Amino acid sequence: MVPIENGSTAANGGNAHASAALDVGSQASQNNGSQMDDDSSRKRKMTALPLEVGTRVNCRWRDGKYHPVRVIERRKLFESNGYEYYVHYTEFNRRLDEWVKLEHLDLDSVETAVDEKVEDKVTSLKMTRHQKRKIDETHVEGHEELDAASLREHEEFTKVKNIATVELGRYEIETWYFSPFPPEYNDCTKLFFCEFCLNFMKRKEQLQRHMRKCDLKHPPGDEIYRNGTLSMFEV
Repeated sequence: MVPIENGSTAANGGNAHASAALDVGSQASQNNGSQMDDDSSRKRKMTALPLEVGTRVNCRWRDGKYHPVRVIERRKLFESNGYEYYVHYTEFNRRLDEWVKLEHLDLDSVETAVDEKVEDKVTSLKMTRHQKRKIDETHVEGHEELDAASLREHEEFTKVKNIATVELGRYEIETWYFSPFPPEYNDCTKLFFCEFCLNFMKRKEQLQRHMRKCDLKHPPGDEIYRNGTLSMFEV
């Protein structure tokens, strides 16, 4: 009976040592995890807010995934002390540029500003000749009369979309690019259009009042196509 008890005692001792080792390993793992969390928190605190124009960071897009962006512009929010940022998704066409709030940005991925000339050179080396020609045509299309300096000035002036969406009838349409609306519409992100006379207003209530007075029943222009209930007008 004694040897059995000694063996049992030894086994219990071995289990105790193993348990202690597991506890130490678990504690070390927890410490490492806590250290990583502390490092992430410290990095967030070190990120200067608001973010500067030109900052590169990852942003959560509508697909729920994070994509690299460059901050094009920023503006202060009236309802809080924070900012929202106009970003360009470097993987996508500029028509997808948009205003986002800080919570959409991954501050752990913030990078210092990159020299745009160097970046453009690196990007250019990765492009085929056909891709370069398509981009050049896109930038110049509709502005053939502008010289290089005027074209750069135009792109600088139109780099930020002033109107994000328009409501036309029962449809809400996302805009692609900057539109030269009068200065009094600079604070609007959405405009409401009359689907008949195409007048536009800042607020839904204004459109509703206008619709009660508007006499037109089709857009101002010539009907150039009809198929059943579908008509197209040249305005």
